[in-house]
Amino acid sequence: FSARADTKTLSLENIKLRLDFGGFEITGRPDRIDQHEEGVFVADYKTSSSGVANGAEMIESGYKLQLPFYAVAAREFFNLPVVGAQFIELTSRGGRSNGIFFKRFNGKEPGSLSNLRSNSKSLIDADPEDTWNCLREKVSAQAKLYVSGVYDVDPKQATECRVCAARDLCEIDRPCDL
Repeated sequence: FSARADTKTLSLENIKLRLDFGGFEITGRPDRIDQHEEGVFVADYKTSSSGVANGAEMIESGYKLQLPFYAVAAREFFNLPVVGAQFIELTSRGGRSNGIFFKRFNGKEPGSLSNLRSNSKSLIDADPEDTWNCLREKVSAQAKLYVSGVYDVDPKQATECRVCAARDLCEIDRPCDL
């Protein structure tokens, strides 16, 4: 990836990012941040492919906002544009096609960050800056609801409940074997 995309690694889990929402902040450590000639590229490693969201789900539904949080926080930390964000599955399949990839940086030519099919739900045909501004608002809205004690839990799959940080707080009926 690094050779094709012409990136260099800026961080491997060693930068703590934060977003301030006036009265509270969210912090986190992304697994990897690479520098591309046009900005930074954020990656988050996942040991399971269940619950890995595609770009459309994150942008349109505000679903699985951890990766967008890292991207928005990295944009503010480095004061550089974010040119994409990706889940890297550490599974036998080794999937790298879920995340938020922009058409401008997609293709087979050197410097491209992805090589996705045009119908991929992770391939976004929008201005990156507008996309990250929209996602910052979604992260902010969800964080404010959570802090206020109002948190809408909407798992897409029952298996998500096993790894959910809000599992003990939610009121969703789950089968006993989860």
